[in-house]
Amino acid sequence: MKITIRPLKLSDAKAIQAVYNNKEVYNQITGPPWPCPLSYVENKIINRSIKERKTRKRYDFAIVANKVVGEIVLEHPNKTKKVYELGYMVKRSHWNKGIATKAIKQIVKLGFNKLKLIKIWAGTSKKNPASGKALKKAGFKSKGVKNKDYYWEIIR
Repeated sequence: MKITIRPLKLSDAKAIQAVYNNKEVYNQITGPPWPCPLSYVENKIINRSIKERKTRKRYDFAIVANKVVGEIVLEHPNKTKKVYELGYMVKRSHWNKGIATKAIKQIVKLGFNKLKLIKIWAGTSKKNPASGKALKKAGFKSKGVKNKDYYWEIIR
């Protein structure tokens, strides 16, 4: 299955909302209200992403497998904007198909080659071992527990 990532567009809002509004996906993420209204996705995610991309505060991408099946983001940069946090979510019907791993590899390549990052880190919940497995397959190393979550990083 071919997986690509591309910058989020406003036309992706309904697909992203559908991902957020699956209870199993929602239980693995933080941020949006439940159920997630379309206006939240349009304003708090997509429009904010478009604006914050210009200031290097956030880079949101759609994960595409023939259609939008998730979102992947580099966010929360350090002061030098050389270290970012990675976050991602994939539609429930597309779990366990290697999609997250492929998307992670693509965003890491973009982060290191285009954005010139030196490190990307991610936190995973103890309740979500599959997320850690995807990070490990993408080359991340486990760095232990931080704030009750597992801490992962990849360094250029």
